[in-house]
Amino acid sequence: MVAILAGIVATVLAKRYLKSDAFREFLSGRVSRILQVDGEFAPFSWTDASVYSESFMGAGKNAVQKVEAQGVRTTIDFSSFKREAWDVEEVTINRVNLAMGASQSQVAPPPPAVTSSRGFISRWIPQKVAVKGIRIAELDCQWSGEALDAKALDLSVSLTPLNGDDGWQLQVQDGELSLAGQEPMRLERLHARLRPGEFFITDAGLEILDHATFTTAGEVYLEQGRLTLRSHVDKLRGDRIWREDWKQRMLGTLYADIKTEGSFGRETKLTHTGKVGLKNGMLVALPVLEKLANHTRTERFRRLVLDKAEADFVLKGNRLQLDDLLLQSDGLLRVEGSIQVDEPFSKSGARPLRGVLEVGVVHDVLKWLPGAEKRVFTEVRSGFLWTTMHVGGTIESPTEDLSPRLGKAAIEETVAAVPEAAIQTSRDLLDTATGLLDPVTGGAIDNAGDQLLDQAEDVIQGGLRLVPMLDLGNRSF
Repeated sequence: MVAILAGIVATVLAKRYLKSDAFREFLSGRVSRILQVDGEFAPFSWTDASVYSESFMGAGKNAVQKVEAQGVRTTIDFSSFKREAWDVEEVTINRVNLAMGASQSQVAPPPPAVTSSRGFISRWIPQKVAVKGIRIAELDCQWSGEALDAKALDLSVSLTPLNGDDGWQLQVQDGELSLAGQEPMRLERLHARLRPGEFFITDAGLEILDHATFTTAGEVYLEQGRLTLRSHVDKLRGDRIWREDWKQRMLGTLYADIKTEGSFGRETKLTHTGKVGLKNGMLVALPVLEKLANHTRTERFRRLVLDKAEADFVLKGNRLQLDDLLLQSDGLLRVEGSIQVDEPFSKSGARPLRGVLEVGVVHDVLKWLPGAEKRVFTEVRSGFLWTTMHVGGTIESPTEDLSPRLGKAAIEETVAAVPEAAIQTSRDLLDTATGLLDPVTGGAIDNAGDQLLDQAEDVIQGGLRLVPMLDLGNRSF
């Protein structure tokens, strides 16, 4: 009987405590410690075992700098104190505004002091809270730093405690993400684990830039300002990221595997490495391709289909390094090598580039370029004839040393062929002139000499016209 009465009394006292400011302050302290802020719940409103608070407000100097939760509701099991923890059913929150940034202090603020108004029952009042889950109908989050400004809006969030851990399983659906100066992205899903100051992404998927896909996974250490992410991009249309002068020149969709690691916050230093490629690639209306089409009489150069286009890359600071670059148009052209680009994403001003490329072409392309196969494309490999090309200048005005070499080779080849042709023509003319030597026909030798000079000039000038790089017009020598 005594035990029954004691149980009834204990339950009554527990309910009284739960409905007191002491419990609200205790719960405020627990939430503040988890978020590392100095925060407090607005007064609780009770309906039987259900409790409601208008808000929770907190501010801190670590990763979480400000939190505002509106419309907090849950249900508490009054008898749970017997299990040495307050059992809280799923907490529902109408809206949360969260401001985050680089840590200003590595020392967590102390939680609000717990009052001593519990009196003699303080010996058996549990100091733990067991929450079965948290559901946030609408979450807005902003990260602000000197080099990074990001927002997440209208997120639907679900949190479930991890077994035997002080962390949480996070699931996010829908919402919009944006980085300063960039177009917004639609969040499709985010699955992650949360621990104090740590964020482990197991799977995240976004839609970016008109139906392109972006998936990522990795670790983000909020307090230390470090991250490592492994991402994949697919179906990204080139014209959504090229500068205006390249949008109609390079067609296709990009894909990339990317590893991102480094520091962020007050000073962002990230390095991106991986592989990038172009699907259904095509180069159109490039002046150099128009010249190649004219000189080689190969129309395929005017709309150059890229059956393969990929490279390994390192993007660090303001420099992009492309290695193991491969561009191939089957049955026509193959390019291999490396290129370095400075300020690759500059929207104004020049973007310097430099690199060394191996260029391979099929034999049919070279037959219209005198001397090219003999003097320039001298290596035979994998069904192509190869030469080395050095590139420089800028993305806007690139330079290369292949065209001058082809021009020089064509001139040398033509000039070398002129004497033999001229000699043969001279022999024919001399034979003709000899046949004209007739005592009756005066001036025959002079006429033959004039014909010889005219024919020699035609041979030389006609030969030089075979050099595609020269524009002789109607000039004569």
